[in-house]
Amino acid sequence: MTLLLLSWLWTAPALAKNAWDPVSDVRPGSLESLARDLDSPDVSRRGFAIRELNRVARLSRKAEFGNLEDTRTSDALANLDFLDEAIAPICIRHVSRDIEVVRCANLLARLETAAARPVLVDARNRVDSNRVKKRISKAISTLDKAAEEQ
Repeated sequence: MTLLLLSWLWTAPALAKNAWDPVSDVRPGSLESLARDLDSPDVSRRGFAIRELNRVARLSRKAEFGNLEDTRTSDALANLDFLDEAIAPICIRHVSRDIEVVRCANLLARLETAAARPVLVDARNRVDSNRVKKRISKAISTLDKAAEEQ
């Protein structure tokens, strides 16, 4: 019995989950991991991911028109390119399924994703909340303004 207890005490810490394990990281470190979390069925991971992606998009839009030799500008352009190619389709799919509608609408408007307009209009027609309708309408008007400027 003592031998069993001692062996368990010896091996239990080795079997325990490492707190510094990247899988248990509370703040994902890359846009790819945020994309995986946005597509996750876990509501809290999805919520964190869309908040972070909106923050990245906001900061990248501020830095995108800088000097092309500046690393901040090139990072911003790379981030926006990734958001356009990988995140926008996920957000369009989420809005069509009534998942993270307001935050995805904000991101799609910030990215000026023209393909999202019909999905946002449909979502606005399905929603009962006036507050959510107003936020979606604001995203649609942003997309309309971006389309006029081109």
